[in-house]
Amino acid sequence: MTGWVPPSARAGQRRVAAAAASATRGKVVVTAVALGCIVGALAAAWDKRAGAGSAGVHCGQIVRDGGGAVDPGWMPVPEHVRNARDPVVKLTYRRDVLAAAVREWRAAASALGHVATFELDQSHGPLGGGGGFSLDDSSLDDGRQLGPTRPIGSGRPRKEAGARGTGTVSSDGGALALHPEPAMPADVQVDEELRALILKTRSADKGEVMLGLANGVMLCQNPKICWWNGGNILKSFLEVTWRQLGVRNLILAVLDDETEEYMRATWPGVPTFRPAAKIPNTQEGTHPANRVSALKYHLLLQFISTGTGVLITDLDLVYVQNPFAHLHRDADVEGQTDGFSEKWSHGQLSGVSDPTMGWGGGGLYAQVFTINVGCLYVRPTARSANLMMRVAARMAGEKGWDQQIFNEEALFPAHGRSTTGLVSIRIMDYLRFVNSKTFFRSERRRFIPGISAAADSLPVMVHMNYHPDKHKRMLCLIARYHGGQVDACDHMPGGSEPGTR
Repeated sequence: MTGWVPPSARAGQRRVAAAAASATRGKVVVTAVALGCIVGALAAAWDKRAGAGSAGVHCGQIVRDGGGAVDPGWMPVPEHVRNARDPVVKLTYRRDVLAAAVREWRAAASALGHVATFELDQSHGPLGGGGGFSLDDSSLDDGRQLGPTRPIGSGRPRKEAGARGTGTVSSDGGALALHPEPAMPADVQVDEELRALILKTRSADKGEVMLGLANGVMLCQNPKICWWNGGNILKSFLEVTWRQLGVRNLILAVLDDETEEYMRATWPGVPTFRPAAKIPNTQEGTHPANRVSALKYHLLLQFISTGTGVLITDLDLVYVQNPFAHLHRDADVEGQTDGFSEKWSHGQLSGVSDPTMGWGGGGLYAQVFTINVGCLYVRPTARSANLMMRVAARMAGEKGWDQQIFNEEALFPAHGRSTTGLVSIRIMDYLRFVNSKTFFRSERRRFIPGISAAADSLPVMVHMNYHPDKHKRMLCLIARYHGGQVDACDHMPGGSEPGTR
């Protein structure tokens, strides 16, 4: 139904029109409106033209029963959103458009010297947000006027009326007005067949998938092209993840004819697709694993644009338990660490001392190991989407190791002309999502010998990222945790050389 206005919103529109006519007196009148017309009310609240409150101009179309259009009325809607069959895709896009409109409205109100807050109802729903909107403003029908904003740094900070919590703000708009919160990219193109595969495969309860990338190197039919002395890593990965653990929300991106044929002949039930995107020319001549990884971020962007949470996974790891049962999901990205001690993994402050500086000779600096992008959970948020765009853009424009570029974008603070990825980060428990140096060396006595392993030492997975004999160590872990042979890994050295502990 295009242009329909709920009865509860009509009075609000009349008040908006009256405010536009009396704008010279400095009044701004805004009322809560129904979700279908919220953008129109926001636009009319600060649009000084006569007739700005016209419902026919700003009110968007309403999504009903998972169908219909999702055009908010004031900006073009990407074709992939308009044509999406999943109503959650449309609702997610509409939510992000509304959030952007709220931020723009608040910045405009601040620039005009007004103090007002727009508060979203935080009740939980399928999209993680509220179903209602409310506006606390100081220019209502009782004659109270909007107060002028204070210049930055002047006077005492004020309490923000109607805001949740007890925080204060020193100025109106401030950094948010200059650099608004990111919005979900609206121009991401997702192949319709891939979109259908994602929506069909993702888990019904949380809307999540596991995504792996595979090429002929992982098959290692020609030992000269793999660097772990032979062994079909893809087969071992699927034997555990698909067959033993029964992870059915797994999707595999196959990158060459050999792997596509192997999957069709040997694992016909595993959902697969052939990405249309090509490895960037800038990565020619880099390590084979890096060339494959260069595609991760473009694919992740497409997946999360469908509203799907993604656990991106390397194949040279052994899942002992279903990883989806051990995620926290409280950050934009949640990743395994390459650290091999608690302080290296979770972060620590270290100090320097320069006696020649006297009492000012000390100082602290932060240390934390990099996130391993071979086991990384990405929530479908605007921040994570923008991070993937940043990494993908750099991979397309410069030669580099994708994991290093990812960590630079995710961890480094903004400085000079460099902006920040803005994501929130959680590091997975390094004793549960375990790298091979932690398992076989730094925490060896916790895991080995198997017969005397600590009662709480059962990992969620072990990633063979530190050792070149990847497949041999995968096989010993499979035998131990899925075959009941508790001493299967006891003979493996801690380092890459025989006899090391």
